[in-house]
Amino acid sequence: MVAHRGPNRGSYIWGRSIHNTRIERLWVDVTNAFGRKWSEFFYTLETNHGMNPLNEDHIWLLHWLFLEDMNRDAVNFQNEWNFHTLALREGNQRPVVLFLVGCLQLGARGITLRMEDDEDYFRDPNGFGLPFNPDDNPISGFDAIRGTQSLNGDAVPQRLNTIDSPPLRCPITPREQRILARGLEGYLTASDWIMLTERWRRACEICASLLRQR
Repeated sequence: MVAHRGPNRGSYIWGRSIHNTRIERLWVDVTNAFGRKWSEFFYTLETNHGMNPLNEDHIWLLHWLFLEDMNRDAVNFQNEWNFHTLALREGNQRPVVLFLVGCLQLGARGITLRMEDDEDYFRDPNGFGLPFNPDDNPISGFDAIRGTQSLNGDAVPQRLNTIDSPPLRCPITPREQRILARGLEGYLTASDWIMLTERWRRACEICASLLRQR
């Protein structure tokens, strides 16, 4: 990638990736549980029902129509995951119990906690899924490797790619949103594939009619 595209472009993920195997495995479960369903559904809308992913109005309508359903699926998966039984050498236990016991024993922990501040990490680094020698690299995170050289001699990029997600602009007025909601009564509560598709088709018809009446 560096040879073809040039250095310092943020073209690829730099560094070792074995520390993220747990979250990658969890993504498999997320995809199997509900992610693939929504991906295939949106692809069907794009190929068969006129949804244009480059149209900001369509993206807003997708959020308005389906975001609550997607969040509901995510919460259902979260609850199922937190309360499912893990087979552990110390005895079977649920993630929610392990989390609460950890908070009681070690105090609240969050995303702001850095590994170099965590005594337990250095006491048993392999338990975190990453072989690590603090004598070789006493500081963790991107700041620790910034400016170092990779095996092929390419420096860690000073700027990494980011994805900006600006707030969506609502293309219709509050009054028109109320008309849209009334026109979709009976569609917003159904969750099967056919009714979800009809929800989109019906919403597009109503929005087109509202825009023509302006």
